[in-house]
Amino acid sequence: MGLNSLAGQALFVGPTLYVKVGSRLFVSLGWNAQVAGRATGFAGPLDLENFARHQTVFRTGASF
Repeated sequence: MGLNSLAGQALFVGPTLYVKVGSRLFVSLGWNAQVAGRATGFAGPLDLENFARHQTVFRTGASF
């Protein structure tokens, strides 16, 4: 299945905003930038073949 070979790796860092809405709801927004990585067979300090340079995440949820 190809799971025994490394295609690349990346390290992302960035801030996350978490807001609690009422007593049971929450919203979170995160932005991450790739700061290190390595693609197999490609030169360069980042792995832009397998990963994006920036990631954004938006989540909503409820506890019950």
